[in-house]
Amino acid sequence: MEAMQMKGIFIAEPKELQQLANVAMGDEKADLVILNGDLVNVYTRELHCGYAVAIKGKRIAYVGADAAHPQEQRQRSSMPKEKC
Repeated sequence: MEAMQMKGIFIAEPKELQQLANVAMGDEKADLVILNGDLVNVYTRELHCGYAVAIKGKRIAYVGADAAHPQEQRQRSSMPKEKC
């Protein structure tokens, strides 16, 4: 079954949500990992360097310092503090 759409928001199916959670926890590999990216926090206008983004299917599963091992990274630090 394809993801449902409700008022412009896409609702993922339970199987897809489980895959995203598995990728975020490091239990499953992402389809694509973008490394060493610079992120802009549009609320605080801060620029953060060296982030990784893990993508599973059509969705972002994880954003943090190390998408290859996100579970280990979270134990050390929730998010990188370095600014560009």
